[in-house]
Amino acid sequence: IARFMPNGSADPTFSGDGKTTLSLANMAVGISDMLILPDGKILCAGNAWNQSEDYYFLLARFNANGTPDNSFDGDGIVITRSGVFRQSADALAVQQDGKIIVAGYINSSGYNDVAVLRFKPDGTLDNSFGGGDGIVTTPVGESYASARDVLIQPDGKIIAAGYAVVNGFEDFAILRIYPQRVFVFA
Repeated sequence: IARFMPNGSADPTFSGDGKTTLSLANMAVGISDMLILPDGKILCAGNAWNQSEDYYFLLARFNANGTPDNSFDGDGIVITRSGVFRQSADALAVQQDGKIIVAGYINSSGYNDVAVLRFKPDGTLDNSFGGGDGIVTTPVGESYASARDVLIQPDGKIIAAGYAVVNGFEDFAILRIYPQRVFVFA
């Protein structure tokens, strides 16, 4: 993550040199989306993977000065695994109550299903969401699907948009998630 001054130069008040990095022992990481929270902290979503091709959802939160936010899961980093194959967090949003919505995909059967996860503000999965594990997975289309963006409507319903393979081609897909129901349009 890098922060720049209005003239394009690195901001020296951010981590000392204008940039900060995220690293995990024996894992590669990639960030797909980030938000600046109302308190100035920076929330990032993406994935982490190791040499044996184990993939994890990744959330990281940094203080406004670029240092890890240790109040978020103890070290500023949350990695979550669901399913047995690849998974990735590609988009995130924050509800008015501070809960974090992450959208992407989970491949647990050989095909990618759209995945939406909800975390509490401290980084723990919100078990009141989904099937009691904080995760909603939805197969869309014939084989591969993923959410690439997510937003929260004023009424609290979650919209996830992305793609799904339909009739052999990638097509637009959108889901609306609200208590006990998921609607799919592909």
